[in-house]
Amino acid sequence: MMNGTGVKLRTLLGVLLGVIVLAVLLLGTVVPVSAEKSCFTAETLVTLADGSLKPIGEIKIGDQVRGVTGKVTTVLYIETPRLGLRRLYSFNGGEAFTTNEHPLLTTDGWKSLNPEETLEENSDLHLPKLEVGDILVTANGPVHITSIESEFANPAMTVYNLVLNDDKDYSYYANGFVAMATYAVEVPIVALPQ
Repeated sequence: MMNGTGVKLRTLLGVLLGVIVLAVLLLGTVVPVSAEKSCFTAETLVTLADGSLKPIGEIKIGDQVRGVTGKVTTVLYIETPRLGLRRLYSFNGGEAFTTNEHPLLTTDGWKSLNPEETLEENSDLHLPKLEVGDILVTANGPVHITSIESEFANPAMTVYNLVLNDDKDYSYYANGFVAMATYAVEVPIVALPQ
């Protein structure tokens, strides 16, 4: 005969096994608890060198993108992890498109929604928190953040980030927002276009 603790443990294990089986049936795979960081949804529009827009999910190695300084950089690599159990975020009622650790440029410099997660990904990035009231730098001018929304999405969703060839301008436009590319050893304080 099992005691109360044994019954609770057996019930908990049964529930966990059920969740794993459900994930395998629905998604065809077991979704890892952790995922790579700093990413955008496939539909996020990236500004190319010629000013045209292309979904990040269609960007290829060798494509050229434009950063905040106006400089053209080449895509060396594209990160494509799964979203995992992270949320997607949006600003001012827009469509959710970014994870919380991705650095975005404000009029006060680079910030992220979750500086601890950003630091976990890149120990050189000690950034302040991006909050309501901050002003984001965008392709169409400054955008004052009046609200930040988040939502869960399919954990098996592929998300994307670009690795660029320039060690001075690690930025690109993602849905018009200035985003930092991955693996920046030094975080440049870029001069904003006048």
